[in-house]
Amino acid sequence: SYWTWFLNQDSLFYQGTEKIAISLDMDVVFVDIQKLDRGKYKGEVILVTDQARKTSENEITRKYIQLLENYIKTNPENWLWSHRRWKLRRDNSPN
Repeated sequence: SYWTWFLNQDSLFYQGTEKIAISLDMDVVFVDIQKLDRGKYKGEVILVTDQARKTSENEITRKYIQLLENYIKTNPENWLWSHRRWKLRRDNSPN
C-alpha cells in the first residue's frame, strides 16, 4: 500500500498494477477519456512507462496518481465520487 496526498486528502493507493508491471516488465498506460457528446467519447492513451523494471520504487504509482489527479481536476464530472476513496485512514489501514 502507498499513502500519498491526493485531492487534498491523505489517501491510500494499492500497488498491484506497479508490482505486476515490474514482475512482467509490461508497459503501463493511463487513458484520459473525454466526453464529446451523448454516447461519444475520445480517449488519449498516455504512456506512464515502457520500462517498468527500470523504474524506482513507487515511481509508476506516483505518475499514475499525478495523471489521475490532473484528469479529475479538469473533468470532475467524470469522477465517480461515490467510490469511497477515503474510507480508510492512515491510523486504521490494513498495513
